[in-house]
Amino acid sequence: MRNIKITNIVEQSQNHLETIRDYKEHIDKIIAKSFEVLEAVYKEQFEPKSDIAGTPHLEHVGSRLIFPKYSKTYRNAEIRLSEQELRFIFVEQFNEYCRENELHWYYSVETPTENRYLFKEQKKPKRDEGGRSGEFDLTIHDEYFKRIALIEFKALNPNESCFTKDFLKLREEGKEILTYFIMYIKSYDSKTKDNLYDKIFKATDDDKINYKDTNTNLYCYALEPPKGEPNIVEFNHNSNNSKK
Repeated sequence: MRNIKITNIVEQSQNHLETIRDYKEHIDKIIAKSFEVLEAVYKEQFEPKSDIAGTPHLEHVGSRLIFPKYSKTYRNAEIRLSEQELRFIFVEQFNEYCRENELHWYYSVETPTENRYLFKEQKKPKRDEGGRSGEFDLTIHDEYFKRIALIEFKALNPNESCFTKDFLKLREEGKEILTYFIMYIKSYDSKTKDNLYDKIFKATDDDKINYKDTNTNLYCYALEPPKGEPNIVEFNHNSNNSKK
């Protein structure tokens, strides 16, 4: 009888892993398409392609979203890049992918965490029942509304604390499901990569939580990569990244 129970546990574990792999395969495809559309929307605003002079057609790039602009008196009317553009495009691609593949998945935004946390005035943010509920940028649910993936989005190069808080939430609540940290930047050089590497992998304070403390899938995309370099930013342990 004991052997039967052990066998059942092993089979359940294997089935769970296979299910997670299937989920990840789908979500990875949605992320890849989201990055593709994000870049296409970005480029369209600078080099519009249309059949009517001066009228860009964004429909053909897979989204009607555009990047907003600052006023002329503030930042010279340059476009604003934020995580919201990536999140909305992801939702659009998520809906389209689910329709095409007959996936009965759902999503929620600003999803409350199941645990409570202390973030402010803390040298190290931590899980604490005396704290407050946090939120996940986006959560994917299966056909029974059960959480299957937690996602945090980031844009550009925010403060280290922005990474630390997200990694804490992903670590604490993503032990049995998929977790993602998805970000994009405008461009990069070696200094940019080193700076991001330290914030993501090597928090300046040894007590702080970083990416290595989680089982999170990390993706970083560059809209304007250096010539000859890929859009997907890889944080390898090269001589520059591992110098500290």
